[in-house]
Amino acid sequence: MTDKVLRYMVLVLLKPGERCPYDEFQKRLYHHYGIAVEGEELTDAVLWSNLPANSSMQPQDGSWLAEMLRAGGFLNELSDACSIVRNTFG
Repeated sequence: MTDKVLRYMVLVLLKPGERCPYDEFQKRLYHHYGIAVEGEELTDAVLWSNLPANSSMQPQDGSWLAEMLRAGGFLNELSDACSIVRNTFG
């Protein structure tokens, strides 16, 4: 995924100035575009595709999506357990 595609996803999934928890952003990404990054959505996608589940499918050192959102200025980490994605456009 490129930074331009990520910006587009943020613009489409969140209204200008809107915020949502990172987990909710992942759910929107999955339900609108079928893109599964991690967590329950990735597990569901693997099961749906009839691929064998294994422990290597979930990221251990953080998510590439979270890193890209952070680099783009869209992700604010409030604590270790809570991150907020925000549409900064508008």
